[in-house]
Formats: sequence, C-alpha cells, structure tokens
Amino acid sequence: MPNVFGFREGEARRILRAANSHSLSPSNRNPEASEFPLGDRECWIAKSPSGGVPARSGDTPGLASCILYEIDDNGELAATSGSIDVYNIASSSVAGDTYLVIETEQMSGKTICIVEDCG
Repeated sequence: MPNVFGFREGEARRILRAANSHSLSPSNRNPEASEFPLGDRECWIAKSPSGGVPARSGDTPGLASCILYEIDDNGELAATSGSIDVYNIASSSVAGDTYLVIETEQMSGKTICIVEDCG
C-alpha cells in the first residue's frame, strides 16, 4: 500500500472499495509492488506542498508528500484529510501549492506526478 496517511474513516473505505474493484493481471504485476493498484487510466488529484516536489536528479526522482483532493458534490476541489508520497520523474521541479494529476506506476506501485497545473 502506498504511504497514505490520515484519512477519515469514510474516505478510507471509499479508497479501499475503489482499490479492491480494480486489479492488474499477474503477468504484468511486480510481486514486490504495492497491494494498492488503481487499475488502468485511473488517477488522483493532489496538491503539492508549499516547497513543491523536487526535480529528478539523474535517475533519482524527486519526492514529496502531497495532500489528496477530490471534486466534491458542489463540483469544487476539496482537500481530503489524507496525504500521499508522490514521485516527480521530470527534470524540472513541481511548484509549491500546485494541483497535480497523479497515478500509480504499475511496475513498482509508486505514485508519480503525471500532470502539473501550470496556470
């Protein structure tokens, strides 16, 4: 399971339900990988910490703990009570307090930044 912290009980149940409804086939799943696959084409919304997410240095991705967000019933971005470690594989850093689209990389089970809000 990725490093997910501080969820309220209802949020944790929703996430576990979502995780349990998706799986990777054994042929493309690393046995050392996370037990929290999100399936193909699923993503999360997160917000980077005020210090941002560092750029990749050589073959070492940057890493920071980001707050998870959801789109609430009013159609607005709302912070959850959880955070998750997010890797940045880009050669430039992610700005602080920036919305991100994140996904689980399916070979290692690590969560990576896919898209950064540049506006």
